Amino acid sequence: MAPHADPFDGKLTFVHGYRKTRSQIFKLLPKTMKPDKGSFVEMEGIEEMNATWVKIRVDKPTPAHTDGEIFSTELKEFDYKILPKKLEIILP
Repeated sequence: MAPHADPFDGKLTFVHGYRKTRSQIFKLLPKTMKPDKGSFVEMEGIEEMNATWVKIRVDKPTPAHTDGEIFSTELKEFDYKILPKKLEIILP
């Protein structure tokens, strides 16, 4: 979830962060529904950035997902790239 994402800017709004415990994650969840002030992206340890390409490397294999869909359970490196105008978006 990226509350500041703009589908027309040609960039990926990437949000990442870390919480040590499940209880800390659950405390963060209600703030994911706030679009502006008070959103989880304003919390300490959460980063939001815009890019056309992101490469992620981790030491231990980890699950990876996009939009809640798990596409691998043991990745150590993966790329996200923007492919301009490859997907037609219909908005109201």
